Formats: sequence, C-alpha cells, structure tokens
Amino acid sequence: LQYGDYACIHPYRGEARPMIWIPRIDYPYDSKVLFERCRREDGGYEVCASNIVADPNYSKNRIDCWGCNEIDDAANGILNGKSPSYWISVRSNIHMTRMVRG
Repeated sequence: LQYGDYACIHPYRGEARPMIWIPRIDYPYDSKVLFERCRREDGGYEVCASNIVADPNYSKNRIDCWGCNEIDDAANGILNGKSPSYWISVRSNIHMTRMVRG
C-alpha cells in the first residue's frame, strides 16, 4: 500500500442524511472494479454476488482472502452482511490483499 491509496474508499463523506440504498458489491481487479447492483426485492446482495462469481474474469483473477470468501458465501446463499458498510469492508479487504500480494 502506498500513501494516497484509500483502499477503494472515497476519502470524503458527504453530509449524513437518510437515503434509500440499493445493494451493491464491488470486486476490485488490478486496474478496474467490477460492480453489481440489485434491488433488495429482486434478490439484493445474493444476486449481486452470483453475478460477480458468474463473470469469467472472477475465477481467473480470484485471490484467496476473506473478502472473496464473503462474495462466494453470498453467491451460495450465505449472507453474512446486509449493509453497505459491510460490503465496503469486503471491497477494501480484496483491494488491500491484492496490493500487498502484488
């Protein structure tokens, strides 16, 4: 990790206000980020994870880390987190692991 690498997290937070969020999972590659969004009533995080795992690039670029295990679990119906902040931690774990193992 280098100075200025925010681990895929925006460094500035906007003002706090109530909002309706749509489940989203991001999968960071070396030079791009794949993301999936799906409304809760249409399957939410499980569908997002299934779509990421179904992408042919996922299996080619998957790394062994907690974040990837969480995506795999969600794709198999085992949902360990149901909030945006949880899935931000998944994304950050994948990004940091990828950077450290470089």
